[in-house]
Amino acid sequence: MKFFGISLRRLMIPLIVIDLALLIITFSIKSWIFGFVLYFNILLVFAAISSLIPYYMFKQTMDSTEYYKTIIDVGYTFLDEGLLFKFFEMRITNMRNSIFAYLAIWLTLFLASVTNYKKLYDYLGNPITTTVLVILIGMAVGLFFFASIGIDRETIKEFKELLKAKEYLIKKRNEKL
Repeated sequence: MKFFGISLRRLMIPLIVIDLALLIITFSIKSWIFGFVLYFNILLVFAAISSLIPYYMFKQTMDSTEYYKTIIDVGYTFLDEGLLFKFFEMRITNMRNSIFAYLAIWLTLFLASVTNYKKLYDYLGNPITTTVLVILIGMAVGLFFFASIGIDRETIKEFKELLKAKEYLIKKRNEKL
């Protein structure tokens, strides 16, 4: 998966190095900057970990080629093109529902924390902690919004594999006859 044209693995290595450097700096500073650097470090860790969420959401247990090929190999005598398209619709619907459900949950949490900022501040007792919490929740909303934009690209990839599976099904039927 790529973010702004950069591979996820290439993006994670600099984030890990920066995070380790910030951890060393954080533990060596003994002033008010300590809290700021610590909160920035927490934000960086959250960004690094949460950048993997869309990747694992799009990465299903079976890739589409293996999924369709297994279905065709196991039950190709009972399978027609319409049923194959239903399997495609189920996979895409499950992916969309999971991403939009997470987006709705995080958006609800974000709106609740923004509208009740004063109560959240009273509960946490620190304006920096409250602000960082709201920013982290906002970053999660942005992350799932970005993941929801990528659904169309994944749908097109899945559809290409479906067409290849349809050709494989027709080839398998012709071999049977």
